[in-house]
Amino acid sequence: MNNNKNGILITSFLLVLFFSFYFDIGHRTEGEYHYYGFPADWLVLFEGDLRSFKLLGILFNSVFFYFITLLIIKIFKKVL
Repeated sequence: MNNNKNGILITSFLLVLFFSFYFDIGHRTEGEYHYYGFPADWLVLFEGDLRSFKLLGILFNSVFFYFITLLIIKIFKKVL
């Protein structure tokens, strides 16, 4: 059971990265700022070499995708 939770947690972190950098849904630009993250921003890149990391944003996104993954697993278990 613990192994299953760790797998879902790793999957949620991978989904956070996937939705932030692969799809345009997780990226927006406002002037010289580039925001990454879906549904909450967790990384801000400024023009040049400046970066800002938002811990609450990545935690929220991880919890969000964790519950979405659990919901999908429950739906598949009921269907199968």
